Amino acid sequence: MTQSHQAAAVPFEEGVLSTPWNNGGRDVLLGDSVHKATVNPGLGPNLAADNICHLVNEVIALIRQGGKPTKAPLGHVYEVYEKKQACYVDRCSFGVYRPV
Repeated sequence: MTQSHQAAAVPFEEGVLSTPWNNGGRDVLLGDSVHKATVNPGLGPNLAADNICHLVNEVIALIRQGGKPTKAPLGHVYEVYEKKQACYVDRCSFGVYRPV
């Protein structure tokens, strides 16, 4: 019996999640769960690390303002993080994947 194999070329894709990255207070997404990047430029892990750093810095600033944050202030922090990072990720991928 002859075995056949098929292969297909799949275009590289990048993108940023267009729906909210958080549920309004306790859960927030980052890294590959909100933006996809191809492996060749190494953007995936670098952008994930960048997401973590920015999110942690925002949360630390909130904690320094008054101890244990509640759902509403955390939700605001997550929204600020999302706006900053979505724009940043889009700019990063624009320079790598799309013609200027």
